[in-house]
Amino acid sequence: MTDQDFSKHQNRSRQVILAAVAVIALAVAAFFGWRYSVYQTYRARIRPGVRIAGVDVGGLTPDEATTLVNEKIAAPLEAPVTLSYLDQEATLSAEEAGFRVDVAAMVQAAADLSAGLTFGDFLFGTPPPLDEDIPLQAGLDQARVSAFLDELAAEVDQPLREHALDAEALRFVPGQEERRLDTTGGVERIRAAFLSPDPVRRTVVLPVQTRRPPSLSVSELEALLEPIAARVSIPPQPVRVLTTTLTSDPRWPDWWTPPEASRVAYTFDPGRMGRELDVEASIARIQTAIASDAPSPVSLVITDVTPPHFGLEDGLKPLLLDISNEFPGVTSLYVADLSSREALSYNLHVVYSGMSLLKAGILVTAYRTWDGDPPDDIRSNIAYMISESNNAASNLVLMGIGGGEDAIAGIKAVNQTFADLGMIRTFMRQPYYVEGGAKWPALPPLDLPEDEDVPAAEAAIDTHPDAMMQTRLADLVILWTALYDGCQGRGLLLETYPDSLDAGACCEMLDWLKTNPVRTVIGASVPPEVPIAHKHGWVGATRSDVGIVFSPGGDYLFGLFIWQDSDWIDWDVCFPLFRRLSATVYNYFTMGPPAPTPAD
Repeated sequence: MTDQDFSKHQNRSRQVILAAVAVIALAVAAFFGWRYSVYQTYRARIRPGVRIAGVDVGGLTPDEATTLVNEKIAAPLEAPVTLSYLDQEATLSAEEAGFRVDVAAMVQAAADLSAGLTFGDFLFGTPPPLDEDIPLQAGLDQARVSAFLDELAAEVDQPLREHALDAEALRFVPGQEERRLDTTGGVERIRAAFLSPDPVRRTVVLPVQTRRPPSLSVSELEALLEPIAARVSIPPQPVRVLTTTLTSDPRWPDWWTPPEASRVAYTFDPGRMGRELDVEASIARIQTAIASDAPSPVSLVITDVTPPHFGLEDGLKPLLLDISNEFPGVTSLYVADLSSREALSYNLHVVYSGMSLLKAGILVTAYRTWDGDPPDDIRSNIAYMISESNNAASNLVLMGIGGGEDAIAGIKAVNQTFADLGMIRTFMRQPYYVEGGAKWPALPPLDLPEDEDVPAAEAAIDTHPDAMMQTRLADLVILWTALYDGCQGRGLLLETYPDSLDAGACCEMLDWLKTNPVRTVIGASVPPEVPIAHKHGWVGATRSDVGIVFSPGGDYLFGLFIWQDSDWIDWDVCFPLFRRLSATVYNYFTMGPPAPTPAD
């Protein structure tokens, strides 16, 4: 090999070596450039395995991580929270609370985890992923939340107020519970709500502290009410009995005026209502107010107190007897309030002559005989029998009841009516006497049942009653009460004769009895415009009247008999007595209600 060839060989070897070195250098440079590129790319992103408040941001750029954290964390946490307190609600926004999620700081903290890496860490590989969770960075402005709660507290808070009794206004004012919004506890609950994404936990029940006023026992309330009860109490004024002198009556003869003592009747001042504090009811009302969820003032219970009852038996009866005892004979009295059925009676079982009083029984028998609708001819005779107390017309009605000619058969039917109704001492044995009229044989004496309830003192009184017609107040009360009740659609007549009589028939019979114009006994002092359904009767030594007075103060039944052991009772003896008794009873039923309690 020549030197020239050797030199050429060396040059080629050198060139190969240089080329190889260059290739290796380029390869190394390329490798380092690639690894550096990986290093730079890795450093520009958050390391894998890094989380922000639980959200995976590994491999994301800070901008991408910021967007994701805003979406997943900041937006839900910065939504408004609901505040619930008592029965109200309010909404608190993140802006009002000064609440903010520091997304930038959390992303920066995540990015900073890549700052400690060097190129050498990437020369021959990639660093392993991290397991790192950046904690949530958020907070609120406590001063702003406290200020917000202070505004709510101004609406919610109220001081404690004790229970109070207003003696002047007569009312009880329940106390007021103390309420106080716990702002310190509220701030902490609001902070926790903003930091929670759970919708349930984002409704905050604000702590409200309450304290009720001390309760009052029954004994304490009674002690408080005692002086008020004493102050407001006004006792009722009872009925007062007064006397009045009756004015002259045109029915008196011109030549005679009874002495003043014979014109004195009784009248009545109805008294006055009282009032009192109903302690028991007031306490119950107070306790209800105290226990209420929304207590409000309540009035104490003031009740009216009615005057003591001035009754018929214990009040009116002594006054009637005071008047009737001036009569030198026997008196029987019966008065009943047909509304309350309170009654008084005196000598109720004394037997008297029946007289025209029994024509009311004939009337009832006629109506039951013709099923409540007597024929026209009978109605015509009924009109005379009642309005004129005509005996001949009465006998014609008896004949009609008996079938047309037989008055005795009619009497038997009337007696059956008396027996059916329990009028055991009332009977007829012969039609009424009519001068020049027909004569009928009398029925034989009737076998009357014994009445064991007759007081001995009354049984001993003998008024020498007519053997042909007898009655007593005890029986007539049954008949007249049954008529009145029947007109109301109830009672004995309708129960005894359900197929013959009804309310309309009973009312019609009362209308007949209102046509009786003789108002000198039970109606002697009743104003003429006041209706009276009644039947009177008199014979020599007996005067009587029984009926219903439809007074403005209520309907009442009044029965009156007087008998004197003489041939005749003079008008100047009986009429003043009737006027006084009639006036006293009428005044009793029309005295009116008690006057109201006087105002304070």
